[in-house]
Amino acid sequence: MTKSATSLVSDARQLLSSGSDYDAFVTRLSMKDRANTAKHLTAIEATPDGRAHAATWKKLIVAMASLTTSDLRTLSGHAVMFFIVDGQYRMQILALHDALDGKISVYCGDIIADAVGAKLIKPDVPTVFKIGTTDEKMTIERLDGTSRDLLPFCKNLIGWNRQAVRISLPVDASPTQVSTALDLCAITAAKLVKKA
Repeated sequence: MTKSATSLVSDARQLLSSGSDYDAFVTRLSMKDRANTAKHLTAIEATPDGRAHAATWKKLIVAMASLTTSDLRTLSGHAVMFFIVDGQYRMQILALHDALDGKISVYCGDIIADAVGAKLIKPDVPTVFKIGTTDEKMTIERLDGTSRDLLPFCKNLIGWNRQAVRISLPVDASPTQVSTALDLCAITAAKLVKKA
């Protein structure tokens, strides 16, 4: 791992908050967003993998919120958009989508080259990456302006000449898969903080 890759990963991991829990996170939400997340959590808990699914979703939403400096917005609970302050405006940098279809999608900037350089992931087959030195894998798809059928909550991630990736996690994702997805989100946030 090069010094710049090591530095980027180190900076990114410092942004991740380890002390926040779901209940504390919920108190920061608007009434509408609180109602949407509660409704979605109830739907998650009614699924066959409810306990593992809820644990994965809670860990992702709390950690992703810790990476942003602005508020977040929910879309009917199944999608969450995360923003940072960009001058007098807000810029979306992350998204979380859970359609209750057996997977959770995490959206962040296209940092695949940075993550491969830092040896967090390595290409296996198209859109499938091995995680570090383990045998675990995750699906990561690149998104850009030519991607078809982009959902409303991720369209802002590819505006302004930006590209994004969709990381697909099973609802019972392993700790390694979850922490790697969060590392990729943190790298996105760290790169934007350095630009500011």
